[in-house]
Formats: sequence, C-alpha cells, structure tokens
Amino acid sequence: MYLGDFSKGKENNLNLIRFLAAFSVLISHSFPLAMGTGTPEPLFSYTGMTLGEVAVDIFFIISGFLVTGSLMLRKDSVEFILSRILRIYPALIIVTLITVFGLGGMFTSIPLDIYLTDNQTLRYVYKNITMITGGAYYLPGVFINNPFPYSVNGSLWTLAWELNMYVILVGIWIILKPLQKKREQYFKVVIIFLACTGMLMFQFNSSYEKLSRFIYLFFAGSAYFVLRKHIKLSKSITFLFIILVFVSVFIDKNIFKIVFSLTMPYILLYISYVPSGFIRKFNNFGDYSYGIYIYAFPVQQSIAAMIPGISVFNLACLASCITFLFSWISWEFIEQPVLNNKKNLAIKLKDFLQKIYKLRFHFSW
Repeated sequence: MYLGDFSKGKENNLNLIRFLAAFSVLISHSFPLAMGTGTPEPLFSYTGMTLGEVAVDIFFIISGFLVTGSLMLRKDSVEFILSRILRIYPALIIVTLITVFGLGGMFTSIPLDIYLTDNQTLRYVYKNITMITGGAYYLPGVFINNPFPYSVNGSLWTLAWELNMYVILVGIWIILKPLQKKREQYFKVVIIFLACTGMLMFQFNSSYEKLSRFIYLFFAGSAYFVLRKHIKLSKSITFLFIILVFVSVFIDKNIFKIVFSLTMPYILLYISYVPSGFIRKFNNFGDYSYGIYIYAFPVQQSIAAMIPGISVFNLACLASCITFLFSWISWEFIEQPVLNNKKNLAIKLKDFLQKIYKLRFHFSW
C-alpha cells in the first residue's frame, strides 16, 4: 500500500513517536545540564549526533508532513496561520510567564525588584511570547552557578526555526495564488525543490548548516506528503534502510550523516503508519510531547540548581516525572481546551486582527 492510503485516517503512531522524541531530548540534555558544557552524551562519539538532535530531526520531518497536509487540505492561508498560532502560542506564553515570574524569581541571584525591571527580563518575555525574531535564553542572575550556566530554556531555539518553516511554507502558497488551478501543481514542485536543495546544502555547505538542515528536514516531510500517492511503504525497504543506518555507524560519521538524513523520513513514516495493534492504544492518551519539550529544560536546570552534583541518571529520572506533570497540566488545561475550541477561537482571533488592521489604517490617515 502507498503512504497516501495509510495517512487518510487518524489511526497512526505519531502521538507515541512525538512523546518518545520529546523525552529523548530531555535525556540528551541531562548530560550537559548535569556534567557541564561540552559534555555530550555517548551517542555523539559514535555517530556525530546526539539523541536530542535525532529527536529534533524527527519532530521536523513529522511537522513538515502534517503541516503541509493541513495547508493543502484547508486551502486557506489565513485559517492555516491562525491554526498554527493557536497550537503553538497559548502553551508557549504560559511556560514563558511561569519561567520568568516563578522559576526566575526563585533562582535569581540579584534583588527581585532589579530582576523584574531588568531589560534582559523584559527582553526574555517579549521574545519568547512572540518568537518573531527568535527566542531569548537568559534571565539576569538565574542559574549562573549551574554546571551548564545561564541558559534558562535552551530548547526553544528550535521552535523559532520551526515557525520560520511555517512562514516559508505559507509564503510559497500565497505567492502561487495567481496560478489558480495550477497552484497545487507548482506548489508541489517548489516543495520538492526545497527538499532537494536543502539536502545538498546540508551535506556540502557547512556555512549554513542549521538553515539547510531544517529546510531539508521540514521540506522532506512536506515532499513525502505531496508525493504520498506515489510512495509505497514496504517492510523490506524499511529494514534495508535501518541496516544501512546501523552499518554506516561503523564506517564514518559523515557517511552516517548522509545515510541517516536520506533514509530517516521513509523509516519514520513507515513506523508512523504501518505498525498497528496494541501500539495504537497510546492514542487514548493526550498529546503531551509539546509540553514535555517546552518545560523539560527549565525543570532540569531548576533541579541542577537545587541538587548540586546530581548525576545524569538521577537528573533524567527526576526531571522526567516533574516535566510530565507539567506537560499533563498543559495539555489538559491549556492545549486541549484551545484545540477543542479552535474553530471558534480562530474566528474571534481573525475578527480581532481585522479590527486592529482597520484601526491602524484609520490612524494612518
């Protein structure tokens, strides 16, 4: 069967995969956060990649696949943008406020009144609740004596890149609007071109490594969506790709990087849609991955500050429990209610933005 046949319904393993990827980032970060800067996890010495980097790659591939599907099925750029805003920002705003006025207030080494009025604090709030020009990662006097000092929520940097990918994606869709009936056809061509270009840049141009990496990963997922009716999901091909990845570890790190990059989208989407049965029971639970991702780093830094010398294992275990609690609260009381009322909220947000636009136009005269 083809990928398009599997991806029609809502039955898949994406919730479980994202959950495991989010915890993989937590585990990966436990090494430098417990032992200090420049202390990567063991996987890095064999492959040149950390477990966290592998997890981020997974997030971007899945995001590219699903978000492109959302845009092409909606065929409405405004509705798509509002949908993305409602999925990303409510939980992001809450974690930013908790971090600044909760954790930051507790752990800052400077007087609280100075901390609250410091430009760096205000900058942290503004940049992390907007992400327009990227995030901010430092709060004055916070975590300055930790093994990995200063950084408050280092995970947010990838979120800014993901938002950039959304902007590129919807920007292409808007630019191609004049083509009307041929819009989708040319949209698919541009998506495939970006995936191929990103891959080449990622492999051969280290000057733009982050940019090319995320363009490739995101638009590889996008390309798999636009080509879903032509991609056959095969157990044999999947096992062959897994063997190639495993063997490449023992050859060369650069070879591993190439093999992993080329095969991961296929392997990931096969695992996402083909295995069924008991594994699908996980879909009965909430989508806690986003909450885990945005809360893990500050939780880990707080634990490292309160328990100096904590081991990597103990930090990972303790942080996992506390982070999951925060992610559960985030899903149950913030993310899920917003998603359940997304349509009504999107209409209200659209009306609000239109009023702001009209007001701005009025005053411009």
